[in-house]
Amino acid sequence: MLKRFKNKKVDGDWLNTNFPCMMACPAHTNAGRYVGLIAEGRFEEAYRIARDPNPLASICGRVCAHPCETACRRGEIDRPISIRALKRFLTEQFGPESKHPIHVNEGRGQKKLPYKVAVVGGGPVGLSAAHDLALMGYPVTIFEAAPVAGGMLYLGIPEYRLPRDVVEAQVREILETGDITLKLNHAAGRDFTISDLRRQGFDAVLIAVGAHRSRDLSIPGVDLDGVHKGIDFLLNVNLGYKFTIGKKVIVIGGGNVAMDVARSAAREVVRQHAGGVEDAEPSAENVTAVATREMVDISLFCAAHGRARGESRLPGASRRKCLLLWKKLRKPNRKASACTRVSAQSAWWAKMARW
Repeated sequence: MLKRFKNKKVDGDWLNTNFPCMMACPAHTNAGRYVGLIAEGRFEEAYRIARDPNPLASICGRVCAHPCETACRRGEIDRPISIRALKRFLTEQFGPESKHPIHVNEGRGQKKLPYKVAVVGGGPVGLSAAHDLALMGYPVTIFEAAPVAGGMLYLGIPEYRLPRDVVEAQVREILETGDITLKLNHAAGRDFTISDLRRQGFDAVLIAVGAHRSRDLSIPGVDLDGVHKGIDFLLNVNLGYKFTIGKKVIVIGGGNVAMDVARSAAREVVRQHAGGVEDAEPSAENVTAVATREMVDISLFCAAHGRARGESRLPGASRRKCLLLWKKLRKPNRKASACTRVSAQSAWWAKMARW
Protein backbone atom coordinates (compact mmCIF):
# COMPACT_ATOMS: atom_id res chain seq x y z
CA MET A 1 0.00 0.00 0.00
CA LEU A 2 1.24 3.48 -0.84
CA LYS A 3 2.24 5.54 2.16
CA ARG A 4 -0.08 8.38 1.23
CA PHE A 5 -3.07 6.03 1.66
CA LYS A 6 -1.95 4.50 4.96
CA ASN A 7 -3.43 7.16 7.22
CA LYS A 8 -6.16 8.33 4.87
CA LYS A 9 -9.29 9.42 6.73
CA VAL A 10 -12.63 9.20 4.90
CA ASP A 11 -14.60 12.11 6.32
CA GLY A 12 -17.02 14.74 5.10
CA ASP A 13 -14.29 16.86 3.53
CA TRP A 14 -12.98 13.86 1.59
CA LEU A 15 -16.45 12.99 0.29
CA ASN A 16 -17.13 16.60 -0.67
CA THR A 17 -13.88 16.69 -2.63
CA ASN A 18 -14.22 13.36 -4.39
CA PHE A 19 -17.99 13.21 -5.03
CA PRO A 20 -19.09 16.79 -5.77
CA CYS A 21 -22.17 15.67 -7.71
CA MET A 22 -23.46 13.60 -4.80
CA MET A 23 -22.77 16.36 -2.28
CA ALA A 24 -24.53 18.94 -4.49
CA CYS A 25 -27.71 16.85 -4.59
CA PRO A 26 -30.10 17.75 -1.73
CA ALA A 27 -30.99 14.05 -1.45
CA HIS A 28 -27.31 13.00 -1.72
CA THR A 29 -28.10 10.66 -4.59
CA ASN A 30 -25.04 8.76 -5.81
CA ALA A 31 -25.31 10.08 -9.36
CA GLY A 32 -21.91 8.79 -10.41
CA ARG A 33 -22.90 5.28 -9.43
CA TYR A 34 -26.12 5.06 -11.43
CA VAL A 35 -24.59 6.86 -14.41
CA GLY A 36 -21.87 4.23 -14.45
CA LEU A 37 -24.42 1.42 -14.21
CA ILE A 38 -26.33 2.90 -17.16
CA ALA A 39 -23.12 2.87 -19.18
CA GLU A 40 -22.79 -0.82 -18.34
CA GLY A 41 -26.38 -1.53 -19.37
CA ARG A 42 -27.48 -2.43 -15.83
CA PHE A 43 -30.59 -0.29 -15.92
CA GLU A 44 -32.66 -1.92 -13.18
CA GLU A 45 -29.83 -1.70 -10.68
CA ALA A 46 -29.20 1.89 -11.73
CA TYR A 47 -32.85 2.76 -11.06
CA ARG A 48 -32.65 1.33 -7.56
CA ILE A 49 -29.60 3.49 -6.82
CA ALA A 50 -31.34 6.61 -8.17
CA ARG A 51 -34.61 5.91 -6.36
CA ASP A 52 -33.28 4.71 -3.00
CA PRO A 53 -32.63 8.10 -1.31
CA ASN A 54 -35.25 10.05 -3.28
CA PRO A 55 -38.99 9.25 -3.03
CA LEU A 56 -39.67 11.80 -5.81
CA ALA A 57 -37.21 10.41 -8.33
CA SER A 58 -39.69 10.35 -11.24
CA ILE A 59 -40.52 14.00 -10.70
CA CYS A 60 -36.90 15.06 -10.25
CA GLY A 61 -36.05 13.35 -13.53
CA ARG A 62 -38.27 15.94 -15.23
CA VAL A 63 -38.16 19.22 -13.31
CA CYS A 64 -35.17 19.06 -10.96
CA ALA A 65 -32.79 22.05 -11.00
CA HIS A 66 -29.96 19.46 -11.32
CA PRO A 67 -27.27 21.07 -9.12
CA CYS A 68 -25.36 17.82 -9.60
CA GLU A 69 -24.70 18.80 -13.22
CA THR A 70 -23.33 22.18 -12.13
CA ALA A 71 -20.90 20.39 -9.80
CA CYS A 72 -20.05 17.63 -12.30
CA ARG A 73 -16.28 17.48 -12.84
CA ARG A 74 -16.78 16.39 -16.42
CA GLY A 75 -17.78 20.00 -17.08
CA GLU A 76 -14.17 21.03 -16.53
CA ILE A 77 -13.23 18.96 -19.59
CA ASP A 78 -16.09 19.59 -21.99
CA ARG A 79 -19.69 19.34 -20.76
CA PRO A 80 -21.33 17.97 -17.59
CA ILE A 81 -23.03 14.59 -17.74
CA SER A 82 -26.80 14.92 -18.40
CA ILE A 83 -27.63 13.40 -15.03
CA ARG A 84 -31.25 14.52 -14.83
CA ALA A 85 -32.06 13.22 -18.32
CA LEU A 86 -30.50 9.87 -17.43
CA LYS A 87 -32.60 9.69 -14.28
CA ARG A 88 -35.72 10.33 -16.35
CA PHE A 89 -34.62 7.56 -18.71
CA LEU A 90 -34.54 5.17 -15.75
CA THR A 91 -37.84 6.25 -14.20
CA GLU A 92 -39.68 5.96 -17.51
CA GLN A 93 -38.64 2.29 -17.59
CA PHE A 94 -38.97 1.28 -13.93
CA GLY A 95 -40.70 4.13 -12.08
CA PRO A 96 -44.28 4.04 -10.79
CA GLU A 97 -45.47 5.71 -14.01
CA SER A 98 -43.94 2.99 -16.20
CA LYS A 99 -45.49 -0.22 -17.50
CA HIS A 100 -43.12 -2.36 -15.44
CA PRO A 101 -42.59 -0.55 -12.12
CA ILE A 102 -40.11 -1.80 -9.57
CA HIS A 103 -41.24 -1.73 -5.94
CA VAL A 104 -38.05 -0.56 -4.28
CA ASN A 105 -39.55 -0.46 -0.77
CA GLU A 106 -40.39 -4.15 -0.50
CA GLY A 107 -38.89 -5.52 2.71
CA ARG A 108 -37.57 -2.12 3.83
CA GLY A 109 -40.34 -1.28 6.30
CA GLN A 110 -39.63 -1.55 10.00
CA LYS A 111 -41.88 -2.96 12.71
CA LYS A 112 -44.95 -0.78 13.26
CA LEU A 113 -44.55 1.68 16.13
CA PRO A 114 -47.33 2.86 18.49
CA TYR A 115 -46.65 6.57 17.87
CA LYS A 116 -48.77 8.51 15.39
CA VAL A 117 -47.45 11.43 13.32
CA ALA A 118 -49.51 14.14 11.62
CA VAL A 119 -48.07 15.90 8.56
CA VAL A 120 -49.69 19.23 7.69
CA GLY A 121 -49.17 19.68 3.95
CA GLY A 122 -49.13 17.18 1.10
CA GLY A 123 -46.44 18.79 -1.02
CA PRO A 124 -42.89 17.55 -1.73
CA VAL A 125 -41.75 18.00 1.88
CA GLY A 126 -44.83 16.42 3.42
CA LEU A 127 -44.83 13.48 1.03
CA SER A 128 -41.12 12.84 1.47
CA ALA A 129 -41.42 13.00 5.26
CA ALA A 130 -44.41 10.64 5.24
CA HIS A 131 -42.48 8.21 3.03
CA ASP A 132 -39.47 8.10 5.35
CA LEU A 133 -41.56 7.96 8.53
CA ALA A 134 -43.63 5.08 7.14
CA LEU A 135 -40.45 3.14 6.39
CA MET A 136 -39.41 3.68 10.00
CA GLY A 137 -42.71 2.16 11.17
CA TYR A 138 -44.71 5.26 12.12
CA PRO A 139 -48.40 5.57 11.18
CA VAL A 140 -48.69 8.86 9.29
CA THR A 141 -51.70 11.03 8.42
CA ILE A 142 -51.27 13.78 5.82
CA PHE A 143 -53.61 16.79 5.96
CA GLU A 144 -53.72 18.63 2.62
CA ALA A 145 -55.73 21.82 2.09
CA ALA A 146 -55.99 21.42 -1.69
CA PRO A 147 -58.24 18.93 -3.50
CA VAL A 148 -55.14 17.16 -4.84
CA ALA A 149 -51.86 16.02 -3.34
CA GLY A 150 -48.48 17.15 -4.59
CA GLY A 151 -48.42 20.80 -3.62
CA MET A 152 -46.71 23.02 -6.17
CA LEU A 153 -45.78 19.94 -8.20
CA TYR A 154 -49.44 19.77 -9.17
CA LEU A 155 -50.64 23.33 -8.57
CA GLY A 156 -47.62 25.35 -9.68
CA ILE A 157 -45.73 23.53 -12.41
CA PRO A 158 -47.67 23.44 -15.71
CA GLU A 159 -48.77 20.09 -17.05
CA TYR A 160 -46.70 20.37 -20.23
CA ARG A 161 -43.57 20.36 -18.05
CA LEU A 162 -44.70 17.79 -15.49
CA PRO A 163 -47.49 15.43 -16.61
CA ARG A 164 -50.17 14.92 -13.99
CA ASP A 165 -50.13 11.14 -14.37
CA VAL A 166 -46.48 11.17 -13.26
CA VAL A 167 -47.32 13.17 -10.13
CA GLU A 168 -50.29 10.95 -9.33
CA ALA A 169 -48.22 7.79 -9.81
CA GLN A 170 -45.48 9.12 -7.54
CA VAL A 171 -48.00 10.07 -4.84
CA ARG A 172 -49.67 6.67 -5.13
CA GLU A 173 -46.32 4.91 -4.67
CA ILE A 174 -45.58 6.95 -1.55
CA LEU A 175 -49.00 6.23 -0.04
CA GLU A 176 -48.38 2.51 -0.57
CA THR A 177 -45.09 2.66 1.34
CA GLY A 178 -46.68 1.94 4.71
CA ASP A 179 -49.45 3.07 7.03
CA ILE A 180 -50.09 6.46 5.38
CA THR A 181 -53.49 8.15 5.29
CA LEU A 182 -54.13 11.13 3.02
CA LYS A 183 -56.89 13.60 3.89
CA LEU A 184 -57.63 16.18 1.18
CA ASN A 185 -59.49 19.48 1.61
CA HIS A 186 -58.32 19.72 5.22
CA ALA A 187 -56.85 23.17 5.84
CA ALA A 188 -55.05 24.12 9.03
CA GLY A 189 -56.89 26.87 10.87
CA ARG A 190 -60.11 26.19 9.02
CA ASP A 191 -60.80 22.49 9.59
CA PHE A 192 -58.41 21.80 12.47
CA THR A 193 -55.76 23.31 14.69
CA ILE A 194 -52.51 21.89 16.07
CA SER A 195 -54.12 21.48 19.47
CA ASP A 196 -56.93 19.51 17.80
CA LEU A 197 -54.37 17.12 16.34
CA ARG A 198 -52.76 16.59 19.72
CA ARG A 199 -56.16 15.86 21.24
CA GLN A 200 -56.77 13.30 18.46
CA GLY A 201 -53.79 11.34 19.73
CA PHE A 202 -50.99 12.42 17.41
CA ASP A 203 -47.66 12.26 19.18
CA ALA A 204 -45.88 14.57 16.76
CA VAL A 205 -46.90 17.16 14.16
CA LEU A 206 -44.79 18.14 11.16
CA ILE A 207 -45.60 21.51 9.54
CA ALA A 208 -44.94 21.36 5.79
CA VAL A 209 -47.37 23.94 4.41
CA GLY A 210 -45.08 25.17 1.62
CA ALA A 211 -44.97 28.62 0.02
CA HIS A 212 -48.06 29.21 -2.10
CA ARG A 213 -47.78 33.01 -2.19
CA SER A 214 -46.14 35.26 -4.73
CA ARG A 215 -43.89 38.13 -3.75
CA ASP A 216 -45.44 41.59 -3.98
CA LEU A 217 -44.03 44.31 -6.22
CA SER A 218 -43.43 47.69 -4.59
CA ILE A 219 -44.71 49.67 -7.56
CA PRO A 220 -47.97 51.60 -7.98
CA GLY A 221 -50.81 49.85 -9.74
CA VAL A 222 -50.26 46.27 -8.57
CA ASP A 223 -53.82 46.25 -7.17
CA LEU A 224 -55.47 47.35 -10.41
CA ASP A 225 -57.93 45.23 -12.33
CA GLY A 226 -56.23 42.78 -14.64
CA VAL A 227 -53.02 42.54 -12.60
CA HIS A 228 -52.47 39.04 -11.21
CA LYS A 229 -49.71 37.39 -9.24
CA GLY A 230 -47.85 34.59 -10.95
CA ILE A 231 -48.59 31.86 -8.40
CA ASP A 232 -52.28 32.75 -8.28
CA PHE A 233 -52.47 32.60 -12.07
CA LEU A 234 -50.80 29.18 -12.21
CA LEU A 235 -53.08 27.84 -9.47
CA ASN A 236 -56.14 28.83 -11.52
CA VAL A 237 -54.72 27.29 -14.70
CA ASN A 238 -53.59 24.02 -13.12
CA LEU A 239 -56.80 23.48 -11.16
CA GLY A 240 -58.86 24.05 -14.30
CA TYR A 241 -60.79 27.04 -12.98
CA LYS A 242 -62.61 29.16 -15.56
CA PHE A 243 -61.25 32.66 -16.04
CA THR A 244 -60.90 35.18 -18.84
CA ILE A 245 -57.66 36.49 -20.24
CA GLY A 246 -57.04 39.25 -22.77
CA LYS A 247 -55.31 38.88 -26.10
CA LYS A 248 -52.21 40.75 -24.90
CA VAL A 249 -50.38 39.74 -21.73
CA ILE A 250 -47.35 41.29 -20.04
CA VAL A 251 -45.27 39.19 -17.65
CA ILE A 252 -43.01 41.04 -15.23
CA GLY A 253 -40.08 38.84 -14.30
CA GLY A 254 -37.68 36.48 -16.00
CA GLY A 255 -37.29 33.49 -13.69
CA ASN A 256 -38.74 29.99 -13.85
CA VAL A 257 -42.15 31.05 -12.54
CA ALA A 258 -42.30 33.95 -15.01
CA MET A 259 -41.56 31.61 -17.92
CA ASP A 260 -44.20 29.15 -16.71
CA VAL A 261 -46.70 32.00 -16.52
CA ALA A 262 -45.77 33.31 -19.97
CA ARG A 263 -46.06 29.93 -21.65
CA SER A 264 -49.30 29.08 -19.84
CA ALA A 265 -50.72 32.48 -20.71
CA ALA A 266 -49.81 32.00 -24.39
CA ARG A 267 -51.71 28.72 -24.43
CA GLU A 268 -54.71 30.27 -22.68
CA VAL A 269 -54.78 33.16 -25.17
CA VAL A 270 -54.84 30.68 -28.03
CA ARG A 271 -57.47 28.53 -26.36
CA GLN A 272 -59.82 31.41 -25.52
CA HIS A 273 -59.37 33.62 -28.58
CA ALA A 274 -58.65 31.21 -31.45
CA GLY A 275 -61.97 29.54 -32.20
CA GLY A 276 -61.89 25.95 -33.36
CA VAL A 277 -58.18 25.56 -32.73
CA GLU A 278 -58.72 22.40 -30.67
CA ASP A 279 -59.84 20.53 -33.77
CA ALA A 280 -57.19 21.92 -36.11
CA GLU A 281 -54.24 19.83 -37.21
CA PRO A 282 -50.74 21.28 -36.84
CA SER A 283 -49.36 22.56 -40.12
CA ALA A 284 -47.04 25.18 -41.54
CA GLU A 285 -50.08 27.33 -42.37
CA ASN A 286 -51.68 27.03 -38.94
CA VAL A 287 -49.27 28.44 -36.41
CA THR A 288 -51.87 28.65 -33.64
CA ALA A 289 -52.65 24.97 -33.97
CA VAL A 290 -48.96 24.18 -33.78
CA ALA A 291 -48.72 26.25 -30.59
CA THR A 292 -51.76 24.56 -29.11
CA ARG A 293 -50.31 21.12 -29.72
CA GLU A 294 -47.22 22.26 -27.85
CA MET A 295 -44.86 21.62 -30.74
CA VAL A 296 -43.34 25.05 -30.28
CA ASP A 297 -42.16 27.13 -27.36
CA ILE A 298 -43.70 30.59 -27.15
CA SER A 299 -42.40 33.25 -24.82
CA LEU A 300 -42.55 37.03 -25.04
CA PHE A 301 -40.18 39.71 -23.91
CA CYS A 302 -41.73 43.11 -23.40
CA ALA A 303 -39.59 46.19 -22.85
CA ALA A 304 -41.72 48.42 -20.65
CA HIS A 305 -40.82 51.94 -19.57
CA GLY A 306 -42.38 55.37 -19.26
CA ARG A 307 -46.01 56.21 -18.79
CA ALA A 308 -48.45 58.09 -20.98
CA ARG A 309 -51.65 59.18 -19.31
CA GLY A 310 -54.67 57.18 -20.38
CA GLU A 311 -52.74 54.63 -22.45
CA SER A 312 -52.53 51.82 -19.90
CA ARG A 313 -54.19 50.62 -16.73
CA LEU A 314 -50.78 49.42 -15.49
CA PRO A 315 -48.40 52.30 -14.68
CA GLY A 316 -44.96 51.85 -16.17
CA ALA A 317 -46.19 49.54 -18.91
CA SER A 318 -47.68 51.97 -21.42
CA ARG A 319 -44.78 51.92 -23.86
CA ARG A 320 -44.08 48.34 -24.76
CA LYS A 321 -42.88 46.49 -27.77
CA CYS A 322 -43.21 42.75 -27.94
CA LEU A 323 -40.69 41.32 -30.34
CA LEU A 324 -41.96 38.25 -32.14
CA LEU A 325 -39.15 36.39 -33.82
CA TRP A 326 -40.42 34.16 -36.60
CA LYS A 327 -38.01 31.43 -37.38
CA LYS A 328 -38.26 28.94 -40.20
CA LEU A 329 -37.20 25.38 -39.64
CA ARG A 330 -35.56 24.32 -42.88
CA LYS A 331 -34.96 20.74 -43.82
CA PRO A 332 -32.98 19.49 -46.85
CA ASN A 333 -35.11 18.92 -49.95
CA ARG A 334 -38.27 19.90 -48.12
CA LYS A 335 -40.43 22.96 -48.15
CA ALA A 336 -39.64 25.22 -45.22
CA SER A 337 -42.17 25.12 -42.41
CA ALA A 338 -42.87 28.13 -40.20
CA CYS A 339 -43.15 28.15 -36.44
CA THR A 340 -42.94 30.71 -33.70
CA ARG A 341 -40.06 30.62 -31.35
CA VAL A 342 -39.52 33.66 -29.23
CA SER A 343 -36.49 33.85 -27.00
CA ALA A 344 -36.37 36.41 -24.21
CA GLN A 345 -32.63 36.77 -24.55
CA SER A 346 -32.55 37.08 -28.33
CA ALA A 347 -35.45 39.53 -28.20
CA TRP A 348 -33.53 41.63 -25.72
CA TRP A 349 -30.45 41.77 -27.91
CA ALA A 350 -32.56 42.54 -30.94
CA LYS A 351 -34.05 45.47 -29.06
CA MET A 352 -30.63 46.66 -27.94
CA ALA A 353 -29.31 46.52 -31.50
CA ARG A 354 -32.12 48.81 -32.67
CA TRP A 355 -31.45 51.29 -29.88
